[in-house]
Amino acid sequence: MATSNGSTAIRDKILASLARYRALRIGKFPCAFWRLSSRPGLTAIELSDEQLLAELHEAYYQPEQLTDLIKAQIIAWLRQYIARVQEDKTSDESRNQTMNSVNPKYVFRNYLAQLAIDKAEQGDHSMVNELLEVLRNPYNEQPAYQTWAEKRPDWARTKAGCSMLSCSS
Repeated sequence: MATSNGSTAIRDKILASLARYRALRIGKFPCAFWRLSSRPGLTAIELSDEQLLAELHEAYYQPEQLTDLIKAQIIAWLRQYIARVQEDKTSDESRNQTMNSVNPKYVFRNYLAQLAIDKAEQGDHSMVNELLEVLRNPYNEQPAYQTWAEKRPDWARTKAGCSMLSCSS
């Protein structure tokens, strides 16, 4: 989003609150920002709190565990974001292009790597090739590969190699 001197403080405040937003248990950040960029109606002030939360529902691994306090914080952040977008007066199309140029829809995730490794170890390299193809253009919509943009499946929460890795692994 372009900024003027008057709106820089608002932009900075929103970006600073992003760290708090990360603590609000968003499970799949790229999904959340892809949704924010691609929903023109999301920036309408008249949306109810429930409608705002529903827009990001798929970005949470366990939305039922969101407390009222966390929901209120998410709504406050979204309202701040909406106000900033409206102040900026950037068209929805331009905002979508800008956000999606820096926010990949397809991210190489541990569980995808592990599935590809498991198949490759059995002599089937098809998933390695498919992932390579998808990840060549991670910022572009690729309907044939939508499954690679979805949330990590529940089974991958506890499977070694899928989400049980440390940074030093």
